[in-house]
Amino acid sequence: MLDTIAVCFVGFWLLAAGSYRHARDAGTMHDARLRGGLKLLGVAVLLLALSGCGTGITGERIVRLLGAASIAGIALNLLLSVRAGAAFAPLRAVNRLVGRTQTSRSAAPAVRAPAYQAANSRAR
Repeated sequence: MLDTIAVCFVGFWLLAAGSYRHARDAGTMHDARLRGGLKLLGVAVLLLALSGCGTGITGERIVRLLGAASIAGIALNLLLSVRAGAAFAPLRAVNRLVGRTQTSRSAAPAVRAPAYQAANSRAR
């Protein structure tokens, strides 16, 4: 059961990394194909969890999968609520190694506008 929880956690983590809501934290904001690939990989991992629940194809397998998925989903939700940036640090590191990161406009250094004196100022 513990292995099914871990596999479900990884599947949900991949789905969260591919979602638009967590794209900034995961470093996938500017790459829609990468987000789509992460979603497909997350679904594949969840199907792998369904096939490896340890029982025959009965109702017990579905119950085990739902129990493991609920525990993994709650753990991931708590983790993303507290430290979303730290949760996606491995994915950002892999993206840096592969060279898929792009600088967003918000990360560019701010340029200050020159301060002009007002026309009715007395400090001439």
